[in-house]
Amino acid sequence: MLAAIDNADTELIRSGDVAELVQQFAQQYSLEAPTLIEGALSITVDETQVDVTGNIRYGAFGPGPTFTQGISASYFVPFSGDAEMFDCRASRWNLSLRPVELGKGELIFTYLRTDQDVEATKAEFDKEIAQIQESLDWLRQDCQRFSARG
Repeated sequence: MLAAIDNADTELIRSGDVAELVQQFAQQYSLEAPTLIEGALSITVDETQVDVTGNIRYGAFGPGPTFTQGISASYFVPFSGDAEMFDCRASRWNLSLRPVELGKGELIFTYLRTDQDVEATKAEFDKEIAQIQESLDWLRQDCQRFSARG
């Protein structure tokens, strides 16, 4: 923001409304956490091969990977706002969050299961989306504090 102010038209700064200019710069450089659009989520479920290497239930302790038939359930949650803000960590954060894929304008939650239990993936998804929403709320609070300091 300081570089933008330094490079701004000096005549505009001298003759313009200072309060309005301050407001313009503050809006342009304020931070805002993304917002999930939960009502627009979609899901795909496909049959797939699931890697069970090292899983004692499958006796999968040999050379190379071992696969079994299962499903891949992907939940797509669109969001509005700056995707780069997902790389920011709020002053509070949840240590149990697993990595989620960041697609173009959406978060993608993928669950692999060795059975056909789509409902079980929904339960996992509901828990994780609540954690993401909580993290975004904390980030939103930090952004508001940062923007208010301007």
